[in-house]
Amino acid sequence: MVASRIKEFLPVGGRIYRYGGDEFVVITALTDREEVRKIAEEIILLEIEGLQVKYISTSVGITIFPEPGDTPESVLKRADFTLFRAKHAGRGVYLFHDDRIEQERFTLVGRKEELKTMTSIVDTVMKGEGCIVEVNGEAGIGKTRLVQESAELFSNWGGLVISAGGVSFSTLPPFYLFTTILKDMYIRNRDLFLRVLENLSGEYRRRIEFVVENKLDIEKEPGIFQDSILNFFRVLSVLNPVMLILDDVQWADTRSIDLMNILSSGISRFKMLLCYIVRTPIYNKRLEYILKLFHRYPNFTRIQLGPLKEGDMEKLAPLFRRMGKNQLKRIHKLSGGNPLFMEQLISAPEILFRGVDYFKETPELTGIIEAKIKRLDENSVLVLKIVSLLEESPDSDFLSRVSGIDKFQIEDIVDNLSKIGLLRIKKDTKTYEFTHGIVKWAIHNRIPVPERRELHRRIAQEMVKKSPNTINSVFSIAHHFISAGDKKNAYEYTIRAGDMAERVKGYFEASNLYGAAIDLFDVNDEERKILGERLVNALTESGMGEEAVQGIMKVLRDVRKRGEKEKIDGLLYNLAYSYYRAGKHDELLRFSEKVLEEMDQSSGYYWTIRFLVASAVNNDKDADRTIEIGKAGLEFFKDKTESLYNYAFSCHLISIGYVAKQRIKESLKYSKKAMEIYGKTEGGVPSWIWNDHAEVLMASGNYKEAEKWLSKTLEAHEDMGNLWLLSSYMMNMAIVEREREEYVQSSMLLEKAIEYAGMCQVLTELDIARASMVVNRLLQEGTSGYISEDFRNETILNFIDVYRGVSLIQEEKFEQAVNILVSVWNREKKSGFPMIVTTGIVLPPMRILFLIVMAYILDGKVGEAERWNSMLMEGAEQGGAHIYRKYADFLARVIKGEKPSLRPLNPLSFSLEKRLVWWMKKKLK
Repeated sequence: MVASRIKEFLPVGGRIYRYGGDEFVVITALTDREEVRKIAEEIILLEIEGLQVKYISTSVGITIFPEPGDTPESVLKRADFTLFRAKHAGRGVYLFHDDRIEQERFTLVGRKEELKTMTSIVDTVMKGEGCIVEVNGEAGIGKTRLVQESAELFSNWGGLVISAGGVSFSTLPPFYLFTTILKDMYIRNRDLFLRVLENLSGEYRRRIEFVVENKLDIEKEPGIFQDSILNFFRVLSVLNPVMLILDDVQWADTRSIDLMNILSSGISRFKMLLCYIVRTPIYNKRLEYILKLFHRYPNFTRIQLGPLKEGDMEKLAPLFRRMGKNQLKRIHKLSGGNPLFMEQLISAPEILFRGVDYFKETPELTGIIEAKIKRLDENSVLVLKIVSLLEESPDSDFLSRVSGIDKFQIEDIVDNLSKIGLLRIKKDTKTYEFTHGIVKWAIHNRIPVPERRELHRRIAQEMVKKSPNTINSVFSIAHHFISAGDKKNAYEYTIRAGDMAERVKGYFEASNLYGAAIDLFDVNDEERKILGERLVNALTESGMGEEAVQGIMKVLRDVRKRGEKEKIDGLLYNLAYSYYRAGKHDELLRFSEKVLEEMDQSSGYYWTIRFLVASAVNNDKDADRTIEIGKAGLEFFKDKTESLYNYAFSCHLISIGYVAKQRIKESLKYSKKAMEIYGKTEGGVPSWIWNDHAEVLMASGNYKEAEKWLSKTLEAHEDMGNLWLLSSYMMNMAIVEREREEYVQSSMLLEKAIEYAGMCQVLTELDIARASMVVNRLLQEGTSGYISEDFRNETILNFIDVYRGVSLIQEEKFEQAVNILVSVWNREKKSGFPMIVTTGIVLPPMRILFLIVMAYILDGKVGEAERWNSMLMEGAEQGGAHIYRKYADFLARVIKGEKPSLRPLNPLSFSLEKRLVWWMKKKLK
């Protein structure tokens, strides 16, 4: 019956053969693609009278022959492969088999420019330069399709595609995203996976092997585990271009995002395309902050997908071509130009689709899915509910144990659910997942609370029986017991999971669990007290800013209700510390003014909060207050031998206050005193004090002594992984080496500092706040005003790049110097030229221009030197920078071939420019 109906559409001489149970082969003598296309569309829209079959759709794969070397077997194989791809492209799709296969799809339309952009990016990666892409847009707008299309192109060009994603409605453990990626690759591309392992050192190789075998105890060796993953992907990108797709990134765990940031900071050196999809608003402030940093990477591209135009609809599906303009207009209006909703309207036209708001509980949004669910039996709905509550894709065995349904019946149910477009089967792992996030959202939200709790309980109990004692499994069990409201088990597994997370600095993930579990208990329950203490510690360490303050306030209210006065001061300190770590100095000052009056002055917390205030105001240019607090501390702790550390820190505060006021002699006096007192404490002199002492020595011009203490600092910190501190220490050492005219060593240190500064966001916001302290010491307030928070990270990199350029000039690598300095100029120009001022060294935009002109002169490129020098003249004139105007005049004469006198430059205050001019004149002789 089917064959005879298809034959009606064939031209004279066309033949049809049954190839399998539900597959047919059609052979015609047609060579015109448009004629073949019309036949394919008729076949897809074919209806057979008297035959009603639910959930059936047609896919067509087309190949044109002969091609050189064709045989009947090769033609049939080509057609069969194209049919396979058509089936995976969606329902009711036909495809031609040729090099431009992606242009024949109906599943991706109206995205010509976006696909062109992605194609260009893929080409860039294949040539050896890594890129980052963010894909954004409302639900159903086509994000997944664009990424899938790009992934297929990447794969066709010889690349490897790996994907993983965050999980909604769940609390994920640290490193979840990357452990999932490794396991997925082990299953899908085992040969390549093993080749990568062969190229890793023993320590790294064993950690990766343990991941895929579920034997890795991450929390014991977080540093080695992190390095193992980074080295794995670096080796992988050398062996094979790789596209890493991170889906639902807004639900990802923060430690994976940290790793993602480290990969991104050096991605341009690898054949790697990092593509992440943002599907909902980002609720995690730290994640939002890190993703904003990606926007500043040179190889970053953001693709924002908008609604389709009415004219695109006819290309979306063959059925649209048969509709009148009024019908098309109505569907476009009802769907809001959303391609997913357009297609769903075709499959369920009886549903009135009025809204596209994904985040509000609008029945219109999930109406189509609801309509499909209503047709299902009870067991099918139960399976969908269980899958919607799980983090990972389950197999039929697990679904059977949780649901109580026979395993073979589960397989039949899932097969039916896949046919109607609700679930899909992952063939390589034989597990099941939803076809779209909207499906999961709709089903998850329709489960009644009592039933949801019972299902969470059953899931957790089965996981306890089956899962190994890894951080992933313990986190998942804790999440399900909390969601089930099972107090005893929720408490036990939350404590265990929290311990594991904190050992790998997953403070955000730990605080999420503690915060969810604490609400199961009453204020006076012992479990709530313990969870409250754990929550405060995790939040304090997380550097979460506003989120940390809110969580600690919640625990503080509990403590006050219980009348535990002895704990209040400690919590007030935690609040102050959270403000400080988040860089919220104004809030810290207001908070401290309120609470310090109520606290006992002999309390250690009282002085710790005052010391936080002193450090904060010194950063914000209130050095007098810093000195005042330091002197008050000296007076209070002078006779208290048990408080030597506080006495030493008071000396340190006075020292950094005097540095800010440029009173170097007094600063050096108190810095030496702080070193002496710290030396008498049990812990000895903290390594960061060595660095601060070195900075005072640098300001005093004693670079030889500064080098000694900086060397000790770097040695102490080289294995600690604090990238912000290492970056700032190396900057200091590079400056010292430059002053001592050790230019090669200075350049090497600056190279390393650039690498660390680019990777620094891997750490908590405490490290960011400490970096801000360093940056504030470097970036003092200049004539253009205080530098904004948004530019701090980029500005510190520009600072390093400028001095790297100076070192390259003096190494006579002029072309490299020009490339770096012009890049800095372009970045500064784009950001509005925030003023950069360092301790004793001014670095406004004029200095960058000066260095570019000098590099071009020394490289013999007179035309370019003249062009940039005119910019220097104009900028100096407009900005009133009279010193740089004199330098511009001097350089103009050099460009003309004159030999101007250096005497007019002698009174000028910028020592670096003077030294470079002397050095340049000597070279030009």
